[in-house]
Amino acid sequence: YIPQCLTLEFIQSLQSWLTALPHYYKGPSSSSSSSIDHHNGKWTHLRHARRNVAVFNLNTNHNLDADTTLSPSTPPHLQTLCNLLLSIHAFPSSHPPNHVLINEYQPSEGIMPHTDGPVYLNRTATFSIGGGDVIFKLNPLSNDETTIDGGSNGVVEGGRPRPREGEGTNNDETGAAGSEDGNGGGMEVKLSGLGSLIVFTDDAYTQYRHSIDDRVDSGVEIASDRCVNSSFSASSPSSSCGAAIGCGGGQGEEVRRGYRISLTFRHQYS
Repeated sequence: YIPQCLTLEFIQSLQSWLTALPHYYKGPSSSSSSSIDHHNGKWTHLRHARRNVAVFNLNTNHNLDADTTLSPSTPPHLQTLCNLLLSIHAFPSSHPPNHVLINEYQPSEGIMPHTDGPVYLNRTATFSIGGGDVIFKLNPLSNDETTIDGGSNGVVEGGRPRPREGEGTNNDETGAAGSEDGNGGGMEVKLSGLGSLIVFTDDAYTQYRHSIDDRVDSGVEIASDRCVNSSFSASSPSSSCGAAIGCGGGQGEEVRRGYRISLTFRHQYS
């Protein structure tokens, strides 16, 4: 986790570009199985999740090697972020990020516990901008859930990769609900909305669900003792991790939520 990974100037430019993205509107004659190309690079409203998302498939040029090369039409802001992730070795050069999911969250909104699945390399990198802070949660899969195959090729033996919940409909970060607190060994990370970056890989990808609490109507969360960078955490770094305001009367740090845009980078197998 890097609390301030992006400069203010870049954040402002990135947010202006995102605000200007076109919106996808499904016409009366549109098929429910519309091509992903119709949604690519456009804001799409998820009615069931109450938020806007935009998906960028960066391998739209099928003449390119999908595992190693980005399309020349990759938007400059996303190209800059892809280069940054490669420079800090968040992704191996052999499998650069080629799929970007952008979510727009209002202060009360979050996302259900979910996994990203074996159609992607077993690592995810998410930038947060917009100013709002949230508590990101990782909780282990329950005993009756199947571990995600996060091996070198991410393919389920004997067949194609299993699509994750909502895959193919651009619902992306939706998933089956799971118990937030029913398993021990979970952790929390306080995400700053001022250009932070969180990367999770390997077991954190394959053995855990990740989530952000939804319907937080008060706009305030209290970080638990599992929050690794809360001001109440013994493991919190001494330097500022940005974000939280005040404390919750000795019960944990108070995190005030706000408008937030997340940009999640992954490598999708071809």
